[in-house]
Amino acid sequence: MRERLPFQIPEFLRTIWASDDARAYWEPKIQAVSRAWPLVERATVERTLRPGALQSVAPEQMPELQQWSLRTGIPMVMVGMEGATGSYGNASIPYQAGAPFTYRVYFGRDPATFLEAWQDSDNIAIGAMLGFPSCCVAFFEKYWRKQGWRDLTVPAIGDSDAANLIRHTNVLLKPLGVRPVFHLPCSFLCQPTCELGEDILGLMPDLGYAQEAAWLEALLSMPMEWSSLHGVAMVVTPILKLVYASDPLPKKATFRLQSHAFPEHSARGKAFPFLTGQTVRLMRTTDLNGFTSLEAMRRAHQCVVDVLPGDLAGAVLDLGCGDGALLRTIQRRCSETTLYGVEQRADLIQKGLDETWVSDLFTWRWRGDYRLVLLALQRLVEVDRAAAARLLTAIADHAQQMLVYSYAGHVAYVDDLVLPRFTVVARGRLPSLMCEAILLEPIHDHDHPCTSDGSTARAGTFGGGEAAGEDGLQPVEAVAPRPSRD
Repeated sequence: MRERLPFQIPEFLRTIWASDDARAYWEPKIQAVSRAWPLVERATVERTLRPGALQSVAPEQMPELQQWSLRTGIPMVMVGMEGATGSYGNASIPYQAGAPFTYRVYFGRDPATFLEAWQDSDNIAIGAMLGFPSCCVAFFEKYWRKQGWRDLTVPAIGDSDAANLIRHTNVLLKPLGVRPVFHLPCSFLCQPTCELGEDILGLMPDLGYAQEAAWLEALLSMPMEWSSLHGVAMVVTPILKLVYASDPLPKKATFRLQSHAFPEHSARGKAFPFLTGQTVRLMRTTDLNGFTSLEAMRRAHQCVVDVLPGDLAGAVLDLGCGDGALLRTIQRRCSETTLYGVEQRADLIQKGLDETWVSDLFTWRWRGDYRLVLLALQRLVEVDRAAAARLLTAIADHAQQMLVYSYAGHVAYVDDLVLPRFTVVARGRLPSLMCEAILLEPIHDHDHPCTSDGSTARAGTFGGGEAAGEDGLQPVEAVAPRPSRD
């Protein structure tokens, strides 16, 4: 574990925007997410996702919360008071008579037991009664209480300097009130946290916060870099930078959450995490199509294949096929398919497909119609929006169905590009590998018609909020193949 210097900087928080446009677009959305978050937290108790919740409540809010408690039948108890502050801090401010303050209030089924645990400073019992993962509770007890760390980002990253971003564990924007869970994860790869975050984000649309959920996912999915030195921490993202008080480290610590999901009004630059203007690669290595193991590739490909109809037959085209592993996985399940691929790198193409073309997929000349076209969502951020829109229009004209997928988190603006041209048929997710897949059919009149559940196509986002099934995969709807366009 890293050493710390023997001093502390007073709490502070500064937000620096990448541009006026980024601030005008994102600041009100961040405020809306922050306003919704306490209501979502209490709803997790009401919907039995968690046994209890602990919140800081202003005195003027207490009458409203008492009404909520009576209406829902969920007991509440005030466990203490603390000083009020207008900005984020790593630690609470002691209560002072006559100064602004907030109540610490517990909502749950057994308030007496929680109050006893609170008075005994029993963090293990407190964490269990708040529904936090046991690994994260033990982590908090060790590093916060026993070792006295102020910013748990340092122990959470350990010796790592980078990781693929998983939005359900990303709490780097917590000073802004932007976070996927209500606790501090033990690591940025914590599986129980990932599953809980998936459930919480999935609940938000049911509560009337579908738009806030989409904004939250976009914010949590963008690449970002955290660094800390001499008590000052910074979080740099494509749209803003946060500066706040942290533990005083004698040597600079840096940690990157890597992603290709750039939100609206992302700044351009020559270094991470900004848009560089260069081609964004889907694969990090040429081995195993960028995966770290055969098992990881198998599970991710299975997530994609699981959204397909079992009786799929006909020509399947993969735009950016790599070595064709995903196509071969599809054919093992759907033997009546013929396989075609477009790949810019000739050295990646292997034998086993019916036909392949070495070409840039955005300039490739179409060779007829296809039963299914595959497209990695990251490809849409390699070019400007006009080029991406032209490709999607061509797919709509030449394919009965399209399957889009991502192994790097939600692409923030995909809803604006994809859903006006396609309607959702089925979707799947595997949060532990950041894999998401969605099966779509073209909308040839571009009038945003209703989907099968009665909602408009635009209303259902790629990273939408259905409850996850076993192993984090979405339940897949049955799909009947559409008659040939010929």
